[in-house]
Parts: sequence; structure tokens; C-alpha cells
Amino acid sequence: MCKVIFELKPYPELRDVPKPILPIIFKSPIDETKTFETTALIDSGADICTLPLEAQSVLGLNMVKLGAEKTKMGCACGRKDFYGYRYKLKVVVYDYKNRPIERLVWVLFGGPSTMPLIGRNLMDIFEKINYDNVEKKGYFLGLREEEL
Repeated sequence: MCKVIFELKPYPELRDVPKPILPIIFKSPIDETKTFETTALIDSGADICTLPLEAQSVLGLNMVKLGAEKTKMGCACGRKDFYGYRYKLKVVVYDYKNRPIERLVWVLFGGPSTMPLIGRNLMDIFEKINYDNVEKKGYFLGLREEEL
């Protein structure tokens, strides 16, 4: 059975309350040797994964030249809406046996203060999610089959 372990840690600052976080790798669809590796907040309120716009240069991408869809983004924190670019990237997370799980998902590239988030579009590839507050860990369990 597939099992991806994530931690409940203060994030993004040590003084913050514990939140679910997971290391994740975003790969350029043009050149998979170009990657953006980060720790992302698992956010069940986010529809799709997000990255700061600066990640495009690390991935060797230019959202405007690629014709990425400019889309309105919102924040549950109450700030006003802003715009970002929507583009598909391959994402990689590792299971408890250090085996990669790769999926192609939509990602929103937002402004410079956009926090890397794992949204429901990536969370939904798993069958179940569990939390263990005593051990300060959580688990994505089971892997749904990819849709063609």
C-alpha cells in the first residue's frame, strides 16, 4: 500500500503553530532536469498547488511566452484577489520507502509572497489522509489510478 508521510511542524516560522508540511519537487515539463524543490504547506482549502512566480525562472520557464493562462487567485486570509499563471507541471513526492510518486498537475504561479501549497488537486490522488497528533505526523494512504 502507498503511504506518504508528512510532518506537523511550526511553519513557515518556528514560532508558528504546527501545520502539515511535505517536501515536494516540481519539474519543468520542458526540461525535467530543472527542478524546484521546496517544503509546501498541505492546504485542504486550496483548489490547486501554488508556487511563487520566481519559481518559473528556476524551472527555465516563462509563463507569458508559454501562453500560460492568467487567472484570478484568492486567499482565505482576507486579502484582495490577485492574479497568477496557471500551468501544468510534474510533481514528485516520496513514499515511506523513498519511492517517487509523480503526477502532472495544474500549478498556480502567484506573486513573490505566494507560499508553496499542496492543494486538493494533488491530495486527491490519494485514497485517504490520516493525522497522528501525538507523533506529529500525517499520512496519505492508497494511490488512486491515474485518469487518462
